[in-house]
Amino acid sequence: MIRAFAVALLFISAPFVLYFGFGELPQTLDESIPSCARIVHLAVAEHLIRRK
Repeated sequence: MIRAFAVALLFISAPFVLYFGFGELPQTLDESIPSCARIVHLAVAEHLIRRK
């Protein structure tokens, strides 16, 4: 579960880091990226559970 969250966080934050560079992200993005990663993680988990 921790690995899935880390992967979701990577896929959510990578486009923003590539766009804004490796410096500081704007505060609104810095606060919302982990929330988006949790939503992606939940969606993938639900998909895997219902697929079985």
